[in-house]
Amino acid sequence: MSVLPIRSTASDRSAADRSAADRSAVPPQRPAPGGLCMVMALHAVPGCVPYARAQLRRALALRRPAAAPEALDDAALVLSELLTNAVTHGVRGAADAAERSIGLSVRLDAGRLTLTVRDPGSGLPYPAGDGDPEREDGRGLLIVAALAEAWGTTRGPGGGTRVWARLAV
Repeated sequence: MSVLPIRSTASDRSAADRSAADRSAVPPQRPAPGGLCMVMALHAVPGCVPYARAQLRRALALRRPAAAPEALDDAALVLSELLTNAVTHGVRGAADAAERSIGLSVRLDAGRLTLTVRDPGSGLPYPAGDGDPEREDGRGLLIVAALAEAWGTTRGPGGGTRVWARLAV
């Protein structure tokens, strides 16, 4: 499995503690104290899903040690579904490795976790919802909708698709 470097920042790290490259990953709005902002660029391969899920669990264990285990499980499952969709559908037809990259943004602020997955795909995802119990796929966004407080999709400013979900943790 190949993973691009992780850029992760926590709100309690001072600017002096971060390198110039690390500072460039910090979004304009910083999370409140005790919050978290983590950004990853991942190669769109199946192995990136368990890797990102483990990173999320580790970060949440540090930042929300009193969080209910069910909430952490829900967050990991939602992340898995969003990333699996990006790996399966978002890079279809990509010609080179740069086009097979997906982005993950994790933001924890005031007990709300926002997961955003960006892929270079041109289609907007939608829940399948055809009701066929024999179908082996197509339920990912239905799971996301059931577990998240809110979720949605947008087109990225330079193209591509962004899918986000917000959960209480």
